[in-house]
Amino acid sequence: MLRSFQYAAYTRFFSATEGLVGRPDEVARLEQWTDYWYYWVSAIFVRSYLESAGQASFIPQRHEDLQTLIETYVLDKALYELSYELNNRPAWVAIPLRGILSLLD
Repeated sequence: MLRSFQYAAYTRFFSATEGLVGRPDEVARLEQWTDYWYYWVSAIFVRSYLESAGQASFIPQRHEDLQTLIETYVLDKALYELSYELNNRPAWVAIPLRGILSLLD
């Protein structure tokens, strides 16, 4: 789901900024809001998921372990998406690349 949120956000961002060639400040401002929406929705989703799962045995108890688990799965999915997009929709490669780069920061 987390990757889907980024796809939803950036698909809309790319269509909204098509007509903004030559206006990099406006594109940058919209991209900040795109990232904000993606991170906010992702955080709400994860929080709600964890509340619903409670103390299930598949949820790591330590925050650091949970963070590592989520980041590993998200990175794995983004790498798969990168391969898929390179082979099928090269114009969309920027979406998984952004996800990969944000995890590597």
